[in-house]
Amino acid sequence: MTDHIGEPTTMIDLDALEKLAAHHVAALRELERHNAKGVCYWFRPKAMERLHSHGLAEQWTPPSVAERPRIKKRPWRITDAGRVFLARNGKGEG
Repeated sequence: MTDHIGEPTTMIDLDALEKLAAHHVAALRELERHNAKGVCYWFRPKAMERLHSHGLAEQWTPPSVAERPRIKKRPWRITDAGRVFLARNGKGEG
């Protein structure tokens, strides 16, 4: 049986994520560390897009960005599914 996270309409197949490249997992760990410090994460755009396609990361608009309309890009944050993925796959490794 395959483990899933999320609502039925936004299910994430965790077993399919086992094949996620090591540099994407490293990017997800880096994202989590930045988010834990309360720091906006703007880096590794291609890796973040890949993580976003799997539901592990999302773009958001924190107040510090919302009050600066000249900023066109939004920072990234880790999703609950991303946290679960790291917990299942050895958060401290890498």
